[in-house]
Amino acid sequence: MPLSTITDTGLTGPALWLVVAGLGVVAVLFASVRSVAADQQAVVRRFGRVVRVAGPGLVFRVPGIDRVTTVPRLPVRLPLVVSTLSRDGLPVRLIATVVCRIADPARSSDPFGTTAATVEDALTRQVGQTTLADLLAARAEAENVLPGRISEVTAAWGVEVLEIEVTDIETRWSSDLLRVVGQDADRNQ
Repeated sequence: MPLSTITDTGLTGPALWLVVAGLGVVAVLFASVRSVAADQQAVVRRFGRVVRVAGPGLVFRVPGIDRVTTVPRLPVRLPLVVSTLSRDGLPVRLIATVVCRIADPARSSDPFGTTAATVEDALTRQVGQTTLADLLAARAEAENVLPGRISEVTAAWGVEVLEIEVTDIETRWSSDLLRVVGQDADRNQ
């Protein structure tokens, strides 16, 4: 069989270009469509600026220009561990859970990182103003009052803090700590 017969059986000329162009169009269409789950929203950014916020379903974007990030629509639980000193200088470790939701996806670039840092800072200040003996009473205040105060700050980032739950308060019991607690008890009597 001559070599010219083997090479002439494939697509050549305009037919080849049409197939390549068709495959290119299909590839661009597949790259343009993203699927967003029912419990998420998509934020479409073009060159860093928010173009639109889309709900669940199919989201169209310009490949190479638009960036699509998804954010949850439902409240999210963030675990936190805060190590700090109480007003009387004793080490305290708080284990807490923050429940927050994204109220405005267009304004949130790193919603959970900034919210966790803000809550951690507020809890550190709260513990720093409280003695170890009064810490359990301050726990209820932190769970009731702090979410509203923190939501005022995080509203600028499109995040709403719904609840703060302090699940555990830990401290190292040393002889100095027992002495301080004993002195507080003697003063109260």
